[in-house]
Amino acid sequence: MESNTSPTTPPRNCKCYMRNLQPGSDNKIIQYKVKYSDFIDDFIKEDVINIDTTVYDEHDDTISMYNTKDFKYIPINYMDAQTGMNPIMRAFLIDWLINAHRFLFLEHRTLYLATNIIDRFLSKAVVAKQRFGLLAISALFLASKYEEVTQPLLDDFLKITKYRCQRHDVIIMESIILQIINFDLGTISSCDYLNHYFENHECSNLQKHIADYLSVLSLMDYDQIAFKPSDIACSCILLAKSITNCDKSRDVLYVFKKTESELEMCTNAISHYLKEISSQKRNNMTKPLLSAIRKYEGDDTLYAVKVCAEYVCKI
Repeated sequence: MESNTSPTTPPRNCKCYMRNLQPGSDNKIIQYKVKYSDFIDDFIKEDVINIDTTVYDEHDDTISMYNTKDFKYIPINYMDAQTGMNPIMRAFLIDWLINAHRFLFLEHRTLYLATNIIDRFLSKAVVAKQRFGLLAISALFLASKYEEVTQPLLDDFLKITKYRCQRHDVIIMESIILQIINFDLGTISSCDYLNHYFENHECSNLQKHIADYLSVLSLMDYDQIAFKPSDIACSCILLAKSITNCDKSRDVLYVFKKTESELEMCTNAISHYLKEISSQKRNNMTKPLLSAIRKYEGDDTLYAVKVCAEYVCKI
């Protein structure tokens, strides 16, 4: 007895969708929609499909999207135009900003945006020395409005300055900042690249903390404002893996589409500044930059600072 089953009959219990099944047409296209968990045994026995195990990078589109803004928000060299500031004074200003950010328990991106706002503002406007504190707290207040879900009150920011900055001064400075930077707050920072990498690639907690620590340190170093956020993020991850003796630099370079020669200057700058911060003299005669270190004094992050300190002793 001949079977009524057609050669193109789908596997049992499968939903079948057909198109182009016109009378007399030989071009029959059959698509099967299968619930894999129920019929995997049938597939193995009947060799119905071949599973392609090719791994592809799903986050390439996100990295490409970030890269379109990579150049856009890099500040120009402004130190020569700022008569009241030098790289050391800027480092103390950002150090104070990190401490204020930690005190207010703000989101990580808020710190990066506030630093970028300060640098972009100083690239286009000359600020008197006595106004740097007002600029910093206003930039942090503005960044918190953009990044925070629950924004702290203005009084909380004024309290940090011990009320040396007045409410109306912050509001006026906030308006001036927005006009100078053309109301453009949609920046891309090394923080965005790091977070995206951590979410999509294997990375130990120690490596994450080290990369994050190095990225925060880079905010204080004026020499690093010329580097693209993607370069800083990639260099921080490479250094974190190198410090923890994890040889996966090729994977990192592939993800960021970078080469070692491209990142050489950035990596050296981060290593040099890490050594400079880790070897600060802590006594009554000097005022070291400690806010970035204190930011990582938690039980789960302090070890990262210690590992970095041990690393710089070897280089």
